[in-house]
Amino acid sequence: MAAKRPSRGSEALPRGLAKRIVNRIARDPKFRAKLMNDPERAMKEAGFAKEIAEHERAMVQATASSCSNTCNATCKGWTCTANYTSSA
Repeated sequence: MAAKRPSRGSEALPRGLAKRIVNRIARDPKFRAKLMNDPERAMKEAGFAKEIAEHERAMVQATASSCSNTCNATCKGWTCTANYTSSA
């Protein structure tokens, strides 16, 4: 199953990263074509996949750290973080 990506609020991609991705799509026809054919590979080759994975890891850590002591004692943060794991 594909990893869920954060989609809104403070979980969204940082504005600067999103802007760089959009700019790259707009100015680089080869990247745009690769993105259409194989998005995961295109993002990885452009270096964006690593930055997205780092952002997701930070979101998981922030979410896990906001779990209560009871939550950590019962599920070790799994419930809070299960939807934000990354395969990158």
